[in-house]
Amino acid sequence: MKPRDIPELPFSKPKELVFLQELAPEQRDAMDPWEQKHRVQKFAYELSEAFLQHDPKLDYEGCLTFVGNALMETGGAFGGQFGMLMVGEAETIAMEACDQLYPAKNPRDWN
Repeated sequence: MKPRDIPELPFSKPKELVFLQELAPEQRDAMDPWEQKHRVQKFAYELSEAFLQHDPKLDYEGCLTFVGNALMETGGAFGGQFGMLMVGEAETIAMEACDQLYPAKNPRDWN
């Protein structure tokens, strides 16, 4: 069964999203919490990387907005426990994914 309302992306779908879409809702919900979170984090990182390649002008704030919104929309489409995790952790996981692409500068350089 294919999840409803998965947003169309301006680039090819990340591999993790394709994998998650192929699973039945019961399979996603049956994963242990660590695996669920790991899969969402992997999806978020692949998504942020793909979007940055698609639009190299993307800044940190744009990355947070895009990845966070994509996680919320996809989580809402998946539903169940897995979808609730995606929606509930969207902001935190988006920050983690974008932080990997935009490492923090040295605090001495902030002035």
